[in-house]
Amino acid sequence: MPPKKSNLNNASSKGSRRKRVERAQQLPEQIETTNAAQRIRTAESRAQESQEQRDERLQQNITRTRAARERNIATVRVLDRQRQRISRSLTRASFVRLAFEYAPDINYSAHSKIAIGGMDKVCQYCQALKFRNEAAGMCCASGKVVLSPLPAPPEPLLSLLTGNSDDSKLFLQWQKRGLPHAHILVWLKDRIRPEEIDQIISAEIPDPLIDQELFDIVTKHMIHGPCGAFNMTSPCMENGKCKKKLPKAAYE
Repeated sequence: MPPKKSNLNNASSKGSRRKRVERAQQLPEQIETTNAAQRIRTAESRAQESQEQRDERLQQNITRTRAARERNIATVRVLDRQRQRISRSLTRASFVRLAFEYAPDINYSAHSKIAIGGMDKVCQYCQALKFRNEAAGMCCASGKVVLSPLPAPPEPLLSLLTGNSDDSKLFLQWQKRGLPHAHILVWLKDRIRPEEIDQIISAEIPDPLIDQELFDIVTKHMIHGPCGAFNMTSPCMENGKCKKKLPKAAYE
């Protein structure tokens, strides 16, 4: 079958684009004047048409409206079938060990068990951030559990965290990047086996041919660089220098 010819260069297509541009540049007063003139022309045209012409015009309007309604209904049905198929596929799957069976072609975010929203609900007793549908009392048993403040860390960790010495600056900037954090893997049920750890914790860049969305997330948020002379357009570059002062020499 020969390829379809593009209609981008047709006179009618160019005229339509030109009219859209002209409408976008019109002032509200000009648009109102144009619409009023169009209403007058339409009324005059309909006043001159015969009964047969009027019946034909009304029938054409009914046909166009019915066709548009059928297209909308078909689109809604297709979307409903897609949502039902995704819901059934996730319902049949085991949520207990779903992380070991991740499938890029399933939209997990569409399922109510996964789309839990943001942690924007604040506990009135301990001010802990909670998910919107999280049960009350899970953090502090509605004020019945009060934890004592954490003890100060022992030396030399305390001085490294709170001091202004060269060692402290090196510890915070290099080891913590100015924001203390921890890498923790927590499980509540069905403890993972040692041979399964690589399925959960990985430093590999996802294959864009298999999961383009995950590839975009990892390359945008979890990789720094290359920057500097290697890539002057990197997001971290400012006035020709890396805002994170990278690359840095390794320290023992």
